Amino acid sequence: MVIALEVASAFTIVMFLSDNGGSGNEGNAPLRGSKSTMWEGGLRVPFIVRWPGHVPAGTVCDETISLVDTLASIAAITGAKIPKASEAAEDSHDVSPAWLGAKHESPIRPDVIVHGADGNFAIRKGSWKWIEGVPADDVKPAAKKARANQMQRMLYDVRQDIAEASDVSAQHPEVVKELEMLLNRYRDGGYSRELPPAGVKPKPQAVAL
Repeated sequence: MVIALEVASAFTIVMFLSDNGGSGNEGNAPLRGSKSTMWEGGLRVPFIVRWPGHVPAGTVCDETISLVDTLASIAAITGAKIPKASEAAEDSHDVSPAWLGAKHESPIRPDVIVHGADGNFAIRKGSWKWIEGVPADDVKPAAKKARANQMQRMLYDVRQDIAEASDVSAQHPEVVKELEMLLNRYRDGGYSRELPPAGVKPKPQAVAL
């Protein structure tokens, strides 16, 4: 059995990751927050890749990537083609060079969009993280009240302030404007794998009942 696993490992990519941060605030320190929140403690997760002979063992990469990048990355490694961004894999970037330790332009992913359980959106670009602070229309008043500290416009420099203790939106209005416009453009276009044309919104899809 051990020999079989060793042989198979050369042809198998093993990934260990999660779709959200830890459920308890204390276990996520020094990150703020936990699962379902907009804070880094609810968004940052481990992303471990093992592929002997391809992924350099014992290495660490500090690129910002997302779980959704798995599709485009595996497609690139296997030579598969994915549809255009307006049709499928809307937010998936090929980050396989980062996995494989290959030379690549940094950042490998220009930005990443995230959202919490209340439909509140945020966008991360470089060291900046902009939280829109607008919940979905169907969020109940009690939920809004319980998470009121997330329901406001905020900007954080998460490289300098990993605990998200200081909102710096007032000091950097130009960054707020840039990230707000970028988030709206991605959302209006329906994808973020590439920059959608300005002023274009996706056509509604008919759903068979």
